[in-house]
Amino acid sequence: MLSKKENETSLHIAANEGHTEVVRVLLACIEGHNTKEKLTRMPDASVDTALHKAVRSQHLDVVNLLVKEDSEFEFPPNHAQETPLYLAAVSGFHDTLINILESCKKLTYAAGPSKRTPLHAAVIQEHSDCIRSL
Repeated sequence: MLSKKENETSLHIAANEGHTEVVRVLLACIEGHNTKEKLTRMPDASVDTALHKAVRSQHLDVVNLLVKEDSEFEFPPNHAQETPLYLAAVSGFHDTLINILESCKKLTYAAGPSKRTPLHAAVIQEHSDCIRSL
């Protein structure tokens, strides 16, 4: 399931492209094989998970699937120190931010780039909906 491009899995590619049904099929194919969490948590060369890719590409349906499938994962920062929550806040993706906040049980609130939290990012970018939610 790994591609040669930056250690991306099929799940990374489908999440980045917003192919919700492909993501659903990939997750269903590995159901019961004790690898679903491993696949959703697998980083690419930039330490992006499939969730990082889905958030960055604004694919809310894919975000919903991924956080539902692995709500216990912390989704740590990538090489740029961005968590999926940080990416949603800095980009003003309010619906995505709400979904992550409501679905993930163990969120990483680690400081992102320049030691900024998701709240800092939302304030700096003046994303008032995100500020109220954080």
